[in-house]
Amino acid sequence: MSLPTPNKKEKKKDFVSRCISEVAKDPKFKDNKQRIAICYTQFDEAKASADVVVGSGDDEMLIFADAGQKTYQGQKRTELKDSDFLFPENRSFPIVSPQDVRDAINNYGRMGGGMSYDAFIKKLYQKAKSKGPEFVAQIPESTKKEHKLSMAQEVDLNAPEMEQETPDQELLEYKKDLYEMAVASIMSIKSHAEVVLGALNDLNVQENLTETWMQGKLAIAEDYVVSVHNYVMFNK
Repeated sequence: MSLPTPNKKEKKKDFVSRCISEVAKDPKFKDNKQRIAICYTQFDEAKASADVVVGSGDDEMLIFADAGQKTYQGQKRTELKDSDFLFPENRSFPIVSPQDVRDAINNYGRMGGGMSYDAFIKKLYQKAKSKGPEFVAQIPESTKKEHKLSMAQEVDLNAPEMEQETPDQELLEYKKDLYEMAVASIMSIKSHAEVVLGALNDLNVQENLTETWMQGKLAIAEDYVVSVHNYVMFNK
């Protein structure tokens, strides 16, 4: 089944309620935490492409100039394959055309979760590289230099007459990049979690943790971190 998306001017709380009911019909989503996480992610992803956001918290409403019918090379977002997204697991940041690379950079600030900008850019770079030189070209040279993206990889893309890496070398380099991004993300999650835990005596922090939308974010974080932990430690 296709995942639900917010209707124009539908409040977040109304969408999440409707979304959970629809997602519950799919037998692969048995856990309610997972359903909540998916629905909040769906809303946040739609928010990233909205023209106007009205209200705040659970009363947020999204307004689309084109009624939300943005297409990617003629396809609606719901018609794209998981592999068309930078994050296939939650179908976020579609990368179908070169312009999508630049759009992803511009929309990083709307991204939830604890991934650092450095890790995000490196992941985006790998995705762009897999799509072709015209995608890589959308990442500003200043950004490539700032985040120390591999010059060797750039040479391979732009100067095919030079000696190419063997498939085994490319695989090792690719795995090294993935490892470094994974460690950076884990360290970022750990750092941010420690800051929150260290401030639990703060009344403002306590109050902020009671926001209803916070439960969706925490459900997403917990589900993803537990999944990573179980796979990395136990191959489950």
